[in-house]
Amino acid sequence: VYSQSGQLLKRGSYSSGSFTVRGLANGTYYVLLKNYVGLVDELYADLPCPGGSCDVTTGTPVVLTGAETPAAASFLASATVDKPQGPVGSGQLVFNLETGTVLSGSLKNASTDPLQGKTVYILDSVGSLAATAVTDGLGNFETESGLPDGTYYATTALLGEGGVGEGYIDEWYGGQLCTGECVGADTLGDEITIPGGPVDAIDFVLDTGKSISGTVTEAGSGTGLPSTVVELFDSAGAAAGIQLTNGAGAYTFSGLIPGNYYLKATSPSTDYSIVLYDGNPCDGCDVTTGTAVNIAGTDKSGIDFVLSKVANIDIEKFTN
Repeated sequence: VYSQSGQLLKRGSYSSGSFTVRGLANGTYYVLLKNYVGLVDELYADLPCPGGSCDVTTGTPVVLTGAETPAAASFLASATVDKPQGPVGSGQLVFNLETGTVLSGSLKNASTDPLQGKTVYILDSVGSLAATAVTDGLGNFETESGLPDGTYYATTALLGEGGVGEGYIDEWYGGQLCTGECVGADTLGDEITIPGGPVDAIDFVLDTGKSISGTVTEAGSGTGLPSTVVELFDSAGAAAGIQLTNGAGAYTFSGLIPGNYYLKATSPSTDYSIVLYDGNPCDGCDVTTGTAVNIAGTDKSGIDFVLSKVANIDIEKFTN
């Protein structure tokens, strides 16, 4: 259940074809039903919305006034397109979900060893997350919800969601390598077209890459600064990854392809300056003005940051 502005408010689970979401005040809401049995996720009423990738505020609003409160809703699993719409009975919402196309494939390394427990991301034609799938012990995966007809892309990493890790280079389906984490807005790789495209052979074979590592410390004391955000950018200045420093102020970006990268460190405390790798302050600056870190055949370590405290003025006021 989403608010009138499209923010997620509550989740409920369904059993035997019905669900109930309680504790809602009077107001306007939107309702999305997601499933894990190969059907197409749907926004009320009758709008396909795989993985919640659509703008939920384009759905039919559900208005609670107190006079009639929808206490439950039901859905029907069917491939028909002749769907009932609108409130039914005593304030109930009815969903009639279509059968979608399930995408499947495998994730292995160059030695054909399966990569277990890794997430594969399915993006729609505009780069919105449409579905996810997790690999099993044999490295195989299958989307839990079905997808409607359209064009999709698959990747092993998504900016902000992470990637395979363990030193592997993430990639798009089709072999296009990712610079750091794959960015959904710039969909690359082979198109997966439903109907007509590959739906059961979306296979990935990952190679290991190189790494950039270092520490973030406080100027003067040399103390490591934990929970500092270190951002990685590619040669064009596009975001390529984010890491938080550990308790000792250390960070590592792994699975990187050869090339130039730029880095920026931002402490969670506003007492410290925001700096590029070369030490220049960068509060909203062009990150490509910093010093590039080039990785080719070897890992890069010692890419360190030293954060200085920002000058402050303390004002004390007295009255007599």
